[in-house]
Amino acid sequence: MKKEIILLAVMFSYVSLWGQVTIGGQGFGGGSFGNSSYVKSTERNSGMTSISFEQSKETKLKNIYLSEVFFKGNIETENGDKEKSAYFRYNITTDQIEQMSGNKQISIIDKPLQAKKISFGGKEFLYELIVDKKGIYAGYFDLIVDGDAQLLLRRYGKSRTDNYLSRYGGGGGTGKEIYTVQKSWYYQINGKGVKKLKSNKKTLLKIFADKKDSIREFLKKQKPNLKTKEGKKTIFEYYNSLKQNN
Repeated sequence: MKKEIILLAVMFSYVSLWGQVTIGGQGFGGGSFGNSSYVKSTERNSGMTSISFEQSKETKLKNIYLSEVFFKGNIETENGDKEKSAYFRYNITTDQIEQMSGNKQISIIDKPLQAKKISFGGKEFLYELIVDKKGIYAGYFDLIVDGDAQLLLRRYGKSRTDNYLSRYGGGGGTGKEIYTVQKSWYYQINGKGVKKLKSNKKTLLKIFADKKDSIREFLKKQKPNLKTKEGKKTIFEYYNSLKQNN
């Protein structure tokens, strides 16, 4: 299975913390949450059957969105069903996808592992498990290239205090928190687990070992810049085209 049953059992301890929030007076395209109160709710969203919406993660950090505007989209479940369309946006800080209902109530996807794909705003998001030296964890990925080989982009918020640094010869420093969005690249082959991507020739030849000769020739002739998004897309799309032509 794409998401192993054992890993799902482990991850239930994480998703059990999720739920629903209500933001007073905030409409479509509203500002960030700031210090809004988080309200636990046991009510299920009436429009959803397989995906539920409940308590959100609390955070003291500023909420950073991929876009503060809610876009119309839909959810495709693991069994292939598509839930009715709604309005969504992605909160990078909390790594949550939020839904805006008709009464302007905002809710959070409670069991994201049940969602195969969430599409809105011209993007497709996957919620995937990662197993590496850090342990077992999960999160949302922006699906950049789909196919046998998936190219995935993960975003996360990072903050630091703008302080005076004497060791660098001083400097004003406002004392305010500075928030930035960091990006990391990942990949997945045939749904067998998400892994961190090192964008170099040696790694790509190992990842695409079954088409190594063709990939090597493509890299030699086309010389894509593997440090860029477009360069990564080019090589993944080429590999998928080779698999389709088998």
